[in-house]
Amino acid sequence: MSSPAIIAVMGATGTGKSTVCTLVARKVVPSPEFEVDGVKVVLVDTPGFDDTTQSDTEILRRIASHLELSYRQGITLSGLLYLHKISDTRMGGISRRNFGMFRKLCGDETLKNVIIVTTMWDGVDQELKEAREWELANDERYFKPAIDKGAIMLRHDNTTQTAHAILSLLLPKVPLPVQIQRELVDENIAFQDTAASNELSRELRALEEKHTRELAELRKELLDAITAMTRQELQQVKEEIQGEMKQLRVEREKMQQMYEAEKKKTEQAQKNYELEKKKAERAQKNYEAEKTKNEGGFCVLQ
Repeated sequence: MSSPAIIAVMGATGTGKSTVCTLVARKVVPSPEFEVDGVKVVLVDTPGFDDTTQSDTEILRRIASHLELSYRQGITLSGLLYLHKISDTRMGGISRRNFGMFRKLCGDETLKNVIIVTTMWDGVDQELKEAREWELANDERYFKPAIDKGAIMLRHDNTTQTAHAILSLLLPKVPLPVQIQRELVDENIAFQDTAASNELSRELRALEEKHTRELAELRKELLDAITAMTRQELQQVKEEIQGEMKQLRVEREKMQQMYEAEKKKTEQAQKNYELEKKKAERAQKNYEAEKTKNEGGFCVLQ
């Protein structure tokens, strides 16, 4: 029996991922198997990095731990769907941050297995939406760099037929590991040092650099004695900045510890999922055997 094609679905909250996957939001959970063109498919829905109930760090840990575990088990993604609402008047900071994180998770080598899916095409202002579609595909600030490296952009009109047509384009693809899987497994890079984690920590590092500059300025002021503040006040501010810098370093160290804990939870969830799947398969076999027996055949129950 051939393994199903595994396709990850990513994007901002509210882009229609749950509609496409019929999954519960804010979880990294595989869908039930279904068939497209005679091929078994499993979709893996993921939370967006704009989820108000979880921090970006927590979301990244969940996605990364699931991807690492599946890759260690020999499971490689057949493709990735990135969903974007065409109804958005512009691709603002949140949307660009979501796609930026997707690019760092995915890496350039896997972009040929990526389809950018625009959703929410129903309603008025069709010409305006088509103009947005052209801008998204041709503007360097948006999807053009990814498209230039092999990704394609398609419309989803909220029908099963269109969803199957989009998925069918990924089925012939050669499955490839995404960048964060290669980093965590093949290159044995720590979670906090991956490209995606570094992207997430960029603002944190910027704040740390700002504090470093402020501390240097304070040292200069102390040495030159050119300040309206007393030496005691300067020392107090210095200690406050040093305390904040220490806290930032502690938070970075905690990231790896929390990631390891999340990975263990994901491993246990995977074991439970496989156990329930086997139970369902045994129940189906027993049902079919009983049915055959009642029809006059002979079969030994498992």
